[in-house]
Amino acid sequence: MAKYKIVMTDRDEKILYLLKKFGYIREDYLAKYLGLDYNLDTVRNVLHKLAGRLKKHDIVNREKIIIGKTFYWWLARGGADFVDTSVLKKISLVTLNHNDLVAELAINYLVNNHNINLKTEFEIKQELYGVDAKERKIPDLILDDRIAIEVELSKKNNKKLVNIVSNYLRADYTEIIYYIDSKSIANSLYKISNKNDKFKYKLFDKSILLAINYNPNLDTDDDFLRDDKNGRFISTAEDKIKQLFGNWT
Repeated sequence: MAKYKIVMTDRDEKILYLLKKFGYIREDYLAKYLGLDYNLDTVRNVLHKLAGRLKKHDIVNREKIIIGKTFYWWLARGGADFVDTSVLKKISLVTLNHNDLVAELAINYLVNNHNINLKTEFEIKQELYGVDAKERKIPDLILDDRIAIEVELSKKNNKKLVNIVSNYLRADYTEIIYYIDSKSIANSLYKISNKNDKFKYKLFDKSILLAINYNPNLDTDDDFLRDDKNGRFISTAEDKIKQLFGNWT
């Protein structure tokens, strides 16, 4: 790769394509993806030297986003050109925790199943750039083109939930798995989806990798969504689909 005045190793390329998939990645997750134990000083030193070599040639960026936390990596101009993608404009602190959880979960899938076809919301939106990418509801992760993964940390209003669930009911996914840190989120989704068994729920506390299966119940008393046009209540995503498209099967 004379263009970059650097010889790109297989490991270098593996890192660049991972960054293309996520936009940015925490250094400890990167280490796990590379099969390295980040708890070891020697491993952190290796990553420090590797980043220095790649930064020198404008291939990657490596910075601490939050004081006292670990480093983050993302593509610089040379690295973005190498994997044919755009340079990340900024890292939002608002979505940082959510995106870290998604990345942690995704890396775990990748290292435990080398044959899995995993796509991220970030890379799909890059592929759809200019083609209603902002308007489309894209899962946080898609596994083998048939399983949608969502990491949900806050309870959305019922109107938004109905739209999300109705979109998923019309899609071809065999499963939609929600990783949640609150039972109320699952209970609302369960009610709005009319107990549809395509939706699965995994509840976690401190570690998303230790999430356990959760079976919602309908003993909650959430407000139903009211249709502003005629005043009636829309309680499920099926009602919403019927309202938009008529009877459906």
